[in-house]
Amino acid sequence: DGVARIGWGEDGAFFRLTAAQRSDDGFDDFRDSNRLTQMHLRSDLQPGRDDDLTVTAGHSQFGWDADGAPFYQHRESWRNTYLRLQWVRRLNATDQLKIGVTADEERYQDFYPKLRADGVSRHSELEVQHSFSATKALRLVWGGQYRHEAVESTDVFADDPVQRVDLWRFFGNAEWKPHPDWIINAGGMIERHGITGVNTAPRIMVNYHLLPGHTLRAGVSSAFKQPTLFE
Repeated sequence: DGVARIGWGEDGAFFRLTAAQRSDDGFDDFRDSNRLTQMHLRSDLQPGRDDDLTVTAGHSQFGWDADGAPFYQHRESWRNTYLRLQWVRRLNATDQLKIGVTADEERYQDFYPKLRADGVSRHSELEVQHSFSATKALRLVWGGQYRHEAVESTDVFADDPVQRVDLWRFFGNAEWKPHPDWIINAGGMIERHGITGVNTAPRIMVNYHLLPGHTLRAGVSSAFKQPTLFE
């Protein structure tokens, strides 16, 4: 294993670059070597007094080669590249607006004799979130997200090699402190998924500060899991 990291910057601009590699030769008397290499960059920028911009990007690559011929042979490779941007605007001492953008691509190859499963998947998303204090005792958060996913693989999806799905999500949460010892959180989320349709997930949590360092919490929530494109 090996890791190298360097950081530099000045007021309003900080950067960190990380490179890593991990590899091994597998079992004795059996060729099954693998190697993982990674490169990641993080930038923390402050373009304005009330603005923070975080940019992260990276690339990872994994390869595995096993060969016990004539009984077993397998080659697998995987590559991932991503870019994420997050901008935060402080509207005042308690309120802020957050916007995030993500783009991600994954390419994979999976080979056996007479069988292979190659493909590429991409996803992109946009998220907006606004948090503010309505009163001294009530704090609100609301926002939305759009996500697009696409997978292309002739080996996995023989009839229709390109599969796509869109997701729209809206959420909100309220934190109410009617008393210094009580905190009530209530919120929910509604999603429109291209496969499963519309789903909702409400929740409510009550916290009571019984003693210093001791809190009782009770709540009810519901959730759901979206299927993958393969499912």
